[in-house]
Amino acid sequence: MKKGPISGCVMIVSDMTGACVEKWLGQKLRKSEQREPLELEVEGRTFSGSYTLSSGMVHVISLYGRKSIQLDGSPPDLLAEQLLRQIIQESTVKAGRKK
Repeated sequence: MKKGPISGCVMIVSDMTGACVEKWLGQKLRKSEQREPLELEVEGRTFSGSYTLSSGMVHVISLYGRKSIQLDGSPPDLLAEQLLRQIIQESTVKAGRKK
């Protein structure tokens, strides 16, 4: 993880605007949370985010949104990829409606 332009703000996605997650989602990460990087390529574009595991849940966050799901025996990294894909799809649908 990289530090963003605002002190103490963790940058989750750095390939688009360089803005930090705190600015976009209005939340700070607890220092105790171990974030794992996540990256997906969809239709030739690369989307980034990260995930954490806590209390039997997988939590995914990106500039496009956030989602959580309960662990179900599947590998956490695969669940995180599925969640990021859902976030991207929902974001694309919302962006299409605004046009």
